Amino acid sequence: MSRVWPKVPLSEVLTQDTSYISDLEPKYYPRISVKWWGEGAVAKGMVHGTQVKMQRHQLAKEGQVIVSEIWAKHGSIGIIPKSAEGALITSHFFLFDINQNRILPAYLGYLQRFFRGN
Repeated sequence: MSRVWPKVPLSEVLTQDTSYISDLEPKYYPRISVKWWGEGAVAKGMVHGTQVKMQRHQLAKEGQVIVSEIWAKHGSIGIIPKSAEGALITSHFFLFDINQNRILPAYLGYLQRFFRGN
């Protein structure tokens, strides 16, 4: 038996997280790097809230999709790993919540890698 998967707009599987914070607590926050060509998002050290100069941030949640505003053309997209939960995200990145009733996060991760560079 063959099953045809429906093609749906991304807005049915992803919802942009538009919550921002401006006051950081005096604690350490994970930092994140979003690799080119669909290689994903990885934690890359820590930064103390008192050392951060930018005023507008988001806090990443495990399992969210992150897209670089500047490097999206190079496939700079990933899924936030557990190690980057609570990472500070600047306004040059976009975070999206995954509707897990419509798509599996692992499948979305596969698609991000499959289409890299194409």
